Amino acid sequence: MNSIGWQLTKSSSIGNEFIDGSTEIFKSGKWAFLAREVIQNSLDVLREDEDKLLMDISIDDVPTKIIPDKENLIKHIEGTLSIPNLPERCMKFSKNAKKLLEDDNIRILKISDYNTTGITGSEKENGDIKSKWNALIYDEGNSQKKDKNSAGSFGTGKNAPFALSGINTVFYVTLDIDGNYACEGVAKLFTSYINGEKINRKIYYANKKEEGGLSSLNYNESCQNLSKLFLRKDVGSDVIMLGVDFDKEQAKREIIQSVIENFFVIIYDEKFEINVFDVPINKKTIWNVIEKYCNKPIEYTNSNIKYGYIKQYLSVYSSLFETKEFSENVPGAGNLRLLISKGNDISGKWVAMFRNNGMKIFDNNIRTAQQNYSALFFPGDRDVDAFLRSIENPTHDFFDPETSIDDATERLMASRRYNQIKNWIRDKIEKYTAIEIRENDYLDGMEEYIQLDDSEVESKVIKQPEIEIVKYDNKTNTINPMVEGKTTDGDSGVSDFTPKDGKSNDKKEFKGSRTETEGKEYNGLIKDYHNKFKFYPKITMHNNNIKMAFALEDYNDNTFNIEIESIGEDNSVSDYIPKIIEAVDIESNKKLDVIDNKILNIETSDRNIISIKFDRKFESKYKINIYKLRGDSNES
Repeated sequence: MNSIGWQLTKSSSIGNEFIDGSTEIFKSGKWAFLAREVIQNSLDVLREDEDKLLMDISIDDVPTKIIPDKENLIKHIEGTLSIPNLPERCMKFSKNAKKLLEDDNIRILKISDYNTTGITGSEKENGDIKSKWNALIYDEGNSQKKDKNSAGSFGTGKNAPFALSGINTVFYVTLDIDGNYACEGVAKLFTSYINGEKINRKIYYANKKEEGGLSSLNYNESCQNLSKLFLRKDVGSDVIMLGVDFDKEQAKREIIQSVIENFFVIIYDEKFEINVFDVPINKKTIWNVIEKYCNKPIEYTNSNIKYGYIKQYLSVYSSLFETKEFSENVPGAGNLRLLISKGNDISGKWVAMFRNNGMKIFDNNIRTAQQNYSALFFPGDRDVDAFLRSIENPTHDFFDPETSIDDATERLMASRRYNQIKNWIRDKIEKYTAIEIRENDYLDGMEEYIQLDDSEVESKVIKQPEIEIVKYDNKTNTINPMVEGKTTDGDSGVSDFTPKDGKSNDKKEFKGSRTETEGKEYNGLIKDYHNKFKFYPKITMHNNNIKMAFALEDYNDNTFNIEIESIGEDNSVSDYIPKIIEAVDIESNKKLDVIDNKILNIETSDRNIISIKFDRKFESKYKINIYKLRGDSNES
C-alpha cells in the first residue's frame, strides 16, 4: 500500500549540516533573483507552437491546516532543535519555522506559467537523470534544459524559491504537454535526529511506494490529499513557496523592477506578459509601470545587475533615442550585435549584456567612452548565444570562463573568444562616443560645456560631462620635505615629487629660474589647485593618446601645471597612471616639460589643447587637476 506524506528517511551521511549553502547565494536580493530565475526557467520550456509566455505571481494568507502532513514537518524541525549546542543561525531559523507552522495562518507565494510544455518526465523513475521533473525535484546541479541554448546550465537557479520560504519548503505542480500530472513538495531543512536516528535533511511530500522509492502525486491523489491551492487544470507549472515573510509593497516593487529590468526586450516585443500582484506588465503598460515602480533603483551587493537605467535602455531598444546599430561577423568571435545611443539625455556609461532568450545577464560599465551612452548587446546567432551560455556563472549574472569551464584548454580558448567579444564591444562604444578635437580650430559643440550666465540663456541648464573631470574644492597642499639646499618663490615650475603617502626622501633639483626675496626664508612649497573653468576639459582618447581641450577662468598666472589621477571602482583616488612619454601644447606646437608624470609650465591661453602620450593605454576613469606652485614663507 502506498503512503502519501512527508517522507522522513534515514540518513547515512557523515557529519551534520546546519546551513543550506545552495540557497545562501540568493538571500541578498531574493525578490529580484526569484523573478529572474523562475521566469528564465519558464522561458526555457515555452511551447514551440506558442510565441508568448504568460505568467502570474500572487500572494495568499491561508490557514496552516491546508499544509499537508504538517505534523511530520514539525517533527523534523523538532529533531533539529533537539541537537545540543546547535549553531545560533540554525536554531533561530528552526524556531521560526516551527512557529510559522503552528500559527493559525501562513503566507504563500505562488508563481504560475502558461503556454509552456510544463515540466516533463514526471512519469519516469527517480533515477532517470534525463527527466526534467527528476532534475528539478531530486537532483543537485542538473538542469536538463531542452537544448544548449536554454538559459540555465548549472541547475542552481531552482534554489532561489527556497530563499524566500521561512521553512525552506516549496511545492511544484505541473500538467505537461503529454498529459502527465504531478505534484510534489520539497523541504530543504537541516540535520535532524528522531528517536535516536539521523534523518535526511532534504525531505519530500510524495507517494512512498510499496516496492520502495518515491513518486509524485497524480491528479486524483492530489485532489484527495491537497487543498485546491495545489491543483491546476491548464498545461504549465506552479511554484508554491510556504511561509513567505515580506512587506507586500516592497516585494511588489522589487519583483516588478526585476521583471522589467531583466526582460523588457521580450515584453516590448510582445513575447512575454506577466501579472505581479494584480499589476499587469505588457507592452501597453510597460511605460506606466516603469514610472510608478522603477523610480527608486534597487541595489544588491552580490549581483552584477545595475538597476536604474531602464528608461534609457528601453528608449534605445524602442528607438525613442537616436540609435546606432552595429552588426558584424567578427573572426574568432562570431556574429555580434550592438545597439547604442549617446548624448546629453543619457546618464552613465552602461551596456546591457543579453542572451537571445530575451534575458539580461548583467550590465557592463565601459568607462573609457568619451560621452555618456546606453547600449544593448545581443549574440548575433545561436552559436554565439550557446557559447555565452556555456560561460555563465551559476547565478546567471556574469560571463566567466574561469568558473564555468573545468578543462584548462577549453577554458583558455573560451577566454580568448570572450575577450574578442568584449574588445569588439569596447571598440564600437569608444569609437561611437569619441569626441573629435580639431587642433587649430575652435571645437564644434564646445559651447555646450561653457558655463553660461543666466542672461545668456533662457532657463537652459547646461549639463556637464558626468565623468572625465571630477569637480573638487579649491584647496592647497604643502609639499614636504623641501629640497635640500634649495629655496624658491612663486611658481618655479618645480615638480611635486613627494608621493601622497609622504614617504619619499628623494632629492631632486628644481627646474626653472629662482628669484630670492630679501628678508624671506622659504621652508616648503604650496600647491594651489584651480577649479574654475570657462569650459571643463573635453577629452578624446585613442589607444595610448589623450587630447584635452579646456579654458581656465579667473586665473591670473602665465603658466600652470597638470596632474592626472585615476579613479578606482570604489571612487578612490590614486596617482598611479601609465608613464607619460610626451606632452605637447597643440596651440603653440610646443613640447611641454614632463617630470614625475606631471605636465609643467603650460602657457595660459584663451583655450588650451594638450596632447598627452602614455606608454600604454589608460583605461581608468580619471581626474584632471590644474595647479600652480608657490613658496611657503615662515615669515609671520
